[in-house]
This record gives sequence, C-alpha cells and structure tokens, in this order.
Amino acid sequence: MNRVSDSSLGNFEIGISSIGELFISPVLSSDNAPVTTPAVQTHYTLLLDTITHDLVIDSFGNIAVASQPYATAQDVGTALRLCLGELWYDTKKGVPFFQKIAGKPLPLALLKSYLEAAAMTVPDVVKASVTFSTFTQRHVIGQLLFTDTNGQTHGVKL
Repeated sequence: MNRVSDSSLGNFEIGISSIGELFISPVLSSDNAPVTTPAVQTHYTLLLDTITHDLVIDSFGNIAVASQPYATAQDVGTALRLCLGELWYDTKKGVPFFQKIAGKPLPLALLKSYLEAAAMTVPDVVKASVTFSTFTQRHVIGQLLFTDTNGQTHGVKL
C-alpha cells in the first residue's frame, strides 16, 4: 500500500485490496479524524521586464512566469502603478492619482494610506508600510515594505 500526500486535498492512502480492487481512503489519526496538511499558498504571475514593464520570454520561447517571493513583489509594484478605474474588470482597484492626487496639495499621510491600501489588494500580502525619503512638490522617493503570508518582509521602490 502506498501513501500519497497532496497538500490541497489532504493525505490519502492508495492501494489494492485483497480482492484486487483499487481503493483510495483518507489517512485517519488515532481519534479517527482525517489527517490533513494545510494548503501551500504559491503565488505565480507573468514575469515583467523591470524597465519596460512588458512581458518577458523565457529560454524556450514561452511567456516567462515568476514565482514567490518575486511574484508578490512584482504584483505589489504593479498595484502601486494602477490608477483607480483603469482596471476594466474591477474599476474599484487602484490608487486615485487623477481623482485625488494629481494637481492637488496632498498630505503625506494620505498618500501613504493610498499606497498601503493598494499593496494590501495583492494576494499573500498581510502587512504593508510606506516610508518616504524625499518628497518635493511633484516627486516622491521612498519604499514600501510588505510582509507576505510566509512572514518574510520584502521591499518595493516607489
């Protein structure tokens, strides 16, 4: 009898019965409860060029894919660039650049809250914090530090 572990479905035993039939049954603990392992969250996204923000081709000619932790960091960066209303299938996502930021006096705390809220829309992000190093009338330099579901902290430049 072979034991197969699948983190998305739990643990199962697969084997052949004494009369030659294939069976699949859940692995039970001593108290007769199914033994399960938590699902592993894996974040994938299309890999984008760091300069042009365009798709990248891998060595086989396919569209390249990024995995964690880079995928989460790239998606946070993309969320920070997204203008409110620009995402055609969910116009409520994005930073209100044109509605509330462009051409208006803006308190740093408000800009910080907009950027942190945008980062929190990315799957696997559990905490986000923006720090500014330079802020002039039309130019902001800083970084956003975020913590993912694995407890690791990563940064994205603003």
